[in-house]
Amino acid sequence: MRGSFLCFFLVFAGMHAVQAQRRVIVPEGFGTLNEIIRKDTLAGGVRKNPNTVYVLKRGGVYALSGTILTSGFHLRLEAEEGTGPRPFVRMGFLEGGTQVEEIFEVRGDLTFRGIHFTAINEFNTYIARLVSASSPGLRLRFYDCFIDGSGQTFLRINSSGCKVYMLNSTISRMGRPSNPDNGRVIDDRGNPIDSIVVENNTWYNITSRVIRDGGAEINYVKLNQNTFVNVGQRFAAIGQVNVLELTNNIIVNPRFLGNSTTSPIVSLEFTPFGPNPRVNLSHNNFYFEREVTNAWATLTSQGTARVPPPLVVAANQSFVNTSVGLISEPLAFTARPMPPTQFIILSESGQGSTVPDWDWTGAATSNPWELNALAYHNFSYPISANSFRASSKGEPLGDLRWFPNYEVAWSVMDLVQQALALVKREQDNPVITADATALNALQSQITAAASVAGDPRSSGIALATARNSLRQSMQSFRASLVITATPKQDIAFVAFPNPCQDQLLVRLSTVQKVTAIVFSITAQPVARIESNGQDIQIDTRGWTPGIYVLEVRTASARSTLKIVKL
Repeated sequence: MRGSFLCFFLVFAGMHAVQAQRRVIVPEGFGTLNEIIRKDTLAGGVRKNPNTVYVLKRGGVYALSGTILTSGFHLRLEAEEGTGPRPFVRMGFLEGGTQVEEIFEVRGDLTFRGIHFTAINEFNTYIARLVSASSPGLRLRFYDCFIDGSGQTFLRINSSGCKVYMLNSTISRMGRPSNPDNGRVIDDRGNPIDSIVVENNTWYNITSRVIRDGGAEINYVKLNQNTFVNVGQRFAAIGQVNVLELTNNIIVNPRFLGNSTTSPIVSLEFTPFGPNPRVNLSHNNFYFEREVTNAWATLTSQGTARVPPPLVVAANQSFVNTSVGLISEPLAFTARPMPPTQFIILSESGQGSTVPDWDWTGAATSNPWELNALAYHNFSYPISANSFRASSKGEPLGDLRWFPNYEVAWSVMDLVQQALALVKREQDNPVITADATALNALQSQITAAASVAGDPRSSGIALATARNSLRQSMQSFRASLVITATPKQDIAFVAFPNPCQDQLLVRLSTVQKVTAIVFSITAQPVARIESNGQDIQIDTRGWTPGIYVLEVRTASARSTLKIVKL
């Protein structure tokens, strides 16, 4: 899955690599990025090289000296190769306290990769927008970016026919809680949009909605494999859409402000249009956290009734009914953001203007330029959750970046289940015994492997070590198994021929209900047949030559016999 996202991005990036690429390393500091971009634009708007990539230093702080304006050229910003915090870009203090409305205003294609942006300046002033796109047909790409903080919108689209691709990125703190009418991720301002593709992202703490449509059509919307947490007024207002794919997501607290008992507002607004509209809402986990529903209960007890909003309007319920894999499973995130309970209670009690900014308790750092993580919070969850294998491909729901080693963790947990079954078979079989030391060692390895696999923070090396150790312990346990059957016969029967080749006939001397089970030398059952006193015929043609144990049991007795397969 993650590989497909990367290939998707590279295909689109490669389509525009017509000229030899020019890479310009930008020193950190105040206005350095503005100045280098300005100097690359010659008289008449001609660019020195339209295929220029501006490379920003990891861990560097870039304070802008004003809005970066582009016209007719593709703006490419990338983090330098390597590890470490993303380059941090914010608006600097402008002379005379001047305020701007956006960080970037583009009239050409845009590709940002590995950059950390914020529209919160050093004085905690929220600039309205991070990016405004103001020419038709633009392609706007964001890969491995972290966008945190905006007074109104992350991406405002002021023209028609644009295509938006957001892959492997994080967005947080869109809008201020004291003004929830603002706070959107993508706002099309009523302009027709070609495509919105959002895959493998984490978006959280959004005051209004993740998509705001102003009334025009959107041809294609794909929201796949994302983690969305805390969206205030609606989850998304998509409007008229020809193709909508909302799949494999975790969506927590959509429209957390809740509904009055008469409110018609739903979490997900869309209207299919066109001759053959397609809508797929399969494999998603929608739920509200307990703290949110408790806040609604508090408001209701105070006379302001709040109830959960419907997911969709009645006309769209058929799309929900025909979707598969929809669940509602609360998850224990490793380090979740604070639930927006204060936001809910103050806003719905008529005190909305007093709601403080987002509670950043539990954030990874208070210095954004030091952040070397996917987000300020951690949205991995226990692999024991149903969501961990609930996607259309059997993968975890939500942003897969939180589970970089999930496939190895799966293999370890599968092996743990096999080991538990092996121990149970030995304990349930009265004719086979394991060495006590080998049994204790296996049980210890099962516990250790389950602990490592159950922690989403475990490294690939730790998981592989746990898997190999458990395999070795299982082999030692199997080697210690011995047959301890006694010749005592509580149930009279004979089995012949013994040794056998193609079949084994068991002749009984009782009319009671009898169960006959054949075990391999490793305690694996290979045949099980029930009888009411009639002779039992067992097909042995598929057995591997060797020693087996035949156990015949009734409700009150059992007997065993060694069988040899030639």
